[in-house]
Amino acid sequence: VGGGGYVSGNDASGGTVYITGGSLRTYIDKNAANNEYGGFNNAAFTEGVNDAVITAQRKNGDGENVYKCVFDTSELGEGPYTVRVDGKEYYSGGRHAWAYVNEALSKDEGAQVNVSRTQDNWIPNDEPNLYFYLTGQDHTITVGDQTYQAVFDPSVLDADGNVADNRVYTTGAFTVKKGETAAPKPEVVNYTEASGGSSPATVAFSDNGTDFTVKSEQACAVMLVKADGTVQTLKATASGDAYAYSAEGAAEGDRIVVALKGDTNLDGEMDLFDVIELKAASMGKTTLNDIQKVVSDVVVDEEIDVFDVIELKAASMGKTSLNWQ
Repeated sequence: VGGGGYVSGNDASGGTVYITGGSLRTYIDKNAANNEYGGFNNAAFTEGVNDAVITAQRKNGDGENVYKCVFDTSELGEGPYTVRVDGKEYYSGGRHAWAYVNEALSKDEGAQVNVSRTQDNWIPNDEPNLYFYLTGQDHTITVGDQTYQAVFDPSVLDADGNVADNRVYTTGAFTVKKGETAAPKPEVVNYTEASGGSSPATVAFSDNGTDFTVKSEQACAVMLVKADGTVQTLKATASGDAYAYSAEGAAEGDRIVVALKGDTNLDGEMDLFDVIELKAASMGKTTLNDIQKVVSDVVVDEEIDVFDVIELKAASMGKTSLNWQ
């Protein structure tokens, strides 16, 4: 593909080959070209799985330069695979099923197979690599629930953006590393924002979707409520004018619940109405759900009793302040 030959001017221009999606595996046989003058993009000519003799410019459908990325599927099984690059579907299928019959054979005289018809060129291929052509920047590759980072090496290019390092033709221009699958960001249920609430809390997640902060003028109780209804109280760590938490271990369907400490009826206010409801609960006259129990345990002893009622009454009258949990 392209004009072939070296750059002394005796061959046609390489032109442009457009590669958008898919996997292109190129094997260069010893008879494919002559490297007497060090040509073929100035690559050191090597027989094997490389694309040194593609002298055409390689671009995608948007006209951007693309470079080879070798993607090893060893840990993914034999496929087929649905591959997405930066969130867009890029490749769907299995590994390369066929290899050139002489790939693994010695290049010594008489060692290679004498191919007399096209069909005889091919034998089954057990190599796990796919060959993607990606733009010269870092990319995220996802296959199912597995995530990889393809990190581009700019040192393979010269000042004009042309390939300067011959290893691009064999090992590619990217280092592919297993990435961590981002944790699902839990839904936030914020009872402090209930109608009439005087101290609404703000919740801010970090980029990893796991760590977050809660900021409010009044102490809050923060919980991770699992999809099965299990309530886990999260511990606060002071962080400036906010409090930091971690939802590590959260899964799809889990929720972060935020409520004012002592807001037993979960109406966004901590007041005497909460004292009345908590007193009734401590006497067995009403039942609190698991979220209400965490919010109402103002002395933090994992019991709902008269001591919580006394503390909450004092806090509702402004005589004491409740603590972040």
